Amino acid sequence: FSTTWWAFRWPPLACSTRRPDTTLKIGYMSAPANKFSIWEVSALVRSINALLRSARPLRSSDATLSQTATLDTDADVFIDRRRIALPQASLVALEGDITAFIAVLTPLLADPVVNRNALIGGVDGFIDKAVTLLERASRLNLPLCGWGYAHAWRHIAVRDLLAQVSELLQRWQVKLADFDAKIVAYDGLPAATGDTERFGALRAAELVVSTTLLPKPATPALLRSQLNGKRNAFDARRGQFAAVLASNGTSFLGFLNAVEALLPVSDFDAAPLSTTEFGDRAVRFARDLSVNLAGHLAELTARFGKVQALLTTHDGAAAASARVAALDTAAKVLFGDDFRIVPEFGLSAAQADEWANALAASSGGSLLAYLETTLKIDFPVDEWLGGAARVRPALRTWESLTTLSSALGRREASLTPIQFPYAANASWLAMQFPPDHLPDSDRLLYTAHYVTPFDKTVRQCGFLVDSWSEVIPSTTHTTGLSFHFNRPDNEPPQAILIVTPASSSGQWVWDDLVAALNETLDLAKKRAVEPSQLDNTPYAPLLPATVMAATLYGISISTNLGVANGLMLNAGLAQHG
Repeated sequence: FSTTWWAFRWPPLACSTRRPDTTLKIGYMSAPANKFSIWEVSALVRSINALLRSARPLRSSDATLSQTATLDTDADVFIDRRRIALPQASLVALEGDITAFIAVLTPLLADPVVNRNALIGGVDGFIDKAVTLLERASRLNLPLCGWGYAHAWRHIAVRDLLAQVSELLQRWQVKLADFDAKIVAYDGLPAATGDTERFGALRAAELVVSTTLLPKPATPALLRSQLNGKRNAFDARRGQFAAVLASNGTSFLGFLNAVEALLPVSDFDAAPLSTTEFGDRAVRFARDLSVNLAGHLAELTARFGKVQALLTTHDGAAAASARVAALDTAAKVLFGDDFRIVPEFGLSAAQADEWANALAASSGGSLLAYLETTLKIDFPVDEWLGGAARVRPALRTWESLTTLSSALGRREASLTPIQFPYAANASWLAMQFPPDHLPDSDRLLYTAHYVTPFDKTVRQCGFLVDSWSEVIPSTTHTTGLSFHFNRPDNEPPQAILIVTPASSSGQWVWDDLVAALNETLDLAKKRAVEPSQLDNTPYAPLLPATVMAATLYGISISTNLGVANGLMLNAGLAQHG
């Protein structure tokens, strides 16, 4: 059995080349040139996942008749110890790197007030390092080791900081327009306007772009000239903030320093602009990173102890099955309970020879000769798979997997059937076989996809996708026939259906008669009460007539209960006066 593994791994520093406040979107339905999008491969990934979850590692006994298999059949199993030792070494290296990372943060966080600048200045580096460590942790399937929250923190912090800058720029643009409008109004004052009024107009304009007033000069004309300098200073600072907003920085600290370099703005605006909150955020997030990585460090330490104990068990086990069990458990400790490690198994000399002979019969054509030559079935294995996949969910998943792989340009995984025990010139019993061939014992039909050519001298491994037992029916079978006969105590029917024509033509219409029968059956199924509910009532004698026809136009025999009730009422009144 073979499958193609598809991995989706986001680069741990995917955001480091973009502005932190950039909103990233995943293009599920778009892909680079000569690549497939996530949407295109998602169906294949689902099929692979479903197949691997339902399959189990192949064993030697899976290619042996059940009545001939023994405990020794599966005794020759093997898992290379390095398959656990190598990832364990990665775990140890990650454990050391996280320890070193926490060792840098711990003394800084011990006194965040004194070390405030160091924590703020190093937050981008802390984020990048933590992301790298978390990405490595994800390869060991540690829980809650996603790193998106670290990028998200930087995104939100820079976004909020630049939002304040953007708000300031909008407010200052209004101020600048207001200042210019006031100067234009001043320049348009009549020549007879006095100095007091002129000074008042200029002071009003000055307070728009400044929070302090210049010393009063001798004439309004001098103040008018001096205000040009204030306007230019205000506009220059506004331009500097606009440059920060338009810059392509990639770090939180870069934007924070750029904004702080333009502070304070108290000379130009009474509304303050402060970055203290963002520094506080950085300090808190540094602590969050330390706590997060400390939790992962504890998990890594615990896993290392368990894996090391299992490796010790493996090294001391005498039986191959015990060694394989220890490494299989260690793999689940390392990578999670869903991780599948596939052991290798050896074949006995007799089983290896039989397997090779059976495979040669299949590859040479004798196994399928009757189906292909006599019955003219071009692709008997495909036809068998198509039929079995309709009732076997695992085979249906395999069928979907091969179809989707082919649609994505992969070579379709072919299946090769063999049959045990091997018999020369035997026909494949999965489909029609020659009428003169009568199976006289059990057969094991093993159909597989071989990733590499079969070599009976080496260990084998694979996944068992599905298995089931079938019984081939005989061409003849002795049976008996039984039937029910009328006993003498049979009784006549207790109800008679009377049907009259539904039209006044005086003739029966076959469709009307059929419709009457169907209507009777429908009405019988809609009985409102059970007989036991009527047996002790005055209605019991009328039970066969409890369903009555009703018509408005007199085209069918019916009882008008309303009229009948009226007649009975009148008769009673007449009798009693």
